[in-house]
Amino acid sequence: MQCEICGRTIRGEPYRRVVEGVKLLVCASCSKLGNLDWSVGKSPIQKGFGVNRSPSKPITVSIMEKRAPAKITNDYEFVKGHNALIQNARLKAGLSYEDLGRKIGEKVSVLKKVEGGKITPDYKLTRKLENALHVKLLEVSSEEKTDVSAQAPKPVNITIGDIVQIKTDKKEEFKERRQS
Repeated sequence: MQCEICGRTIRGEPYRRVVEGVKLLVCASCSKLGNLDWSVGKSPIQKGFGVNRSPSKPITVSIMEKRAPAKITNDYEFVKGHNALIQNARLKAGLSYEDLGRKIGEKVSVLKKVEGGKITPDYKLTRKLENALHVKLLEVSSEEKTDVSAQAPKPVNITIGDIVQIKTDKKEEFKERRQS
């Protein structure tokens, strides 16, 4: 058997050491590098945050990922007065902010801001509110908006020849001004 640190052949029983959080089988000279002895059935006791240890599983560290909020597509828009609609539906259902928050898994402060019109809910929160309160908050966007965007002026494509012509014209104007 070889030492997992230096690679030398281990004579006799290997030392079981934890070196920088990793369980290793090491030789006598490398055993000084580790600080805890471990056995096959037990896991070493170390202090740490967010580390889950189990004798049969490897050490895992839990990391919370930030996700980008889901956006409402251009195909949908909020109904007029959606903030008041949410508030009326909540009161009609007899739910407090805390009850609704527990029901859909959102913070009370977020719900208050949505009802107050301080923030616009993302697609995911909007769908949660629709399902919990049995209201329709999103509607298919009107055709008027798509017609307006279709009638927008198209950008003018300028070629290199146009730019050269423009500069040439400006040089001629500049020469004319200097001569007069």
